[in-house]
Amino acid sequence: MKLTIKGSVGDNDVNLEVELSDADVSQLVNQLKFTSENTDPPSPLVRSRPDPKTSELSESLNFIQKQGKVTQYQLIDQLADLGLKDADIKRAIMWLNHHADIKVETQSKGQHSQYHIFHWQPTD
Repeated sequence: MKLTIKGSVGDNDVNLEVELSDADVSQLVNQLKFTSENTDPPSPLVRSRPDPKTSELSESLNFIQKQGKVTQYQLIDQLADLGLKDADIKRAIMWLNHHADIKVETQSKGQHSQYHIFHWQPTD
């Protein structure tokens, strides 16, 4: 089995290939098997309202609240105009996807194009 990992860590490109024999894969699978003694149902997903400690989250929330509804592209442009880095913008979007005051709608255009629309909907 061959596993290829490509991407980046910070400014560094990553191109990693890991090759395992069938025996290695079998051994790994056996090590991962476990039995769960916990029969409780999983906890429901709880949306959070983290303190906007970072400027990217704070700026994002303020922008969405003022506009009421914002596409991810509008948000990206706004945050980039404020001088935030790509990693900070991606982190803000990730936090917004799970923020209690934000409803996220996914729009599709074409076969593979999707984007988010963020709606301000505070839940008190």
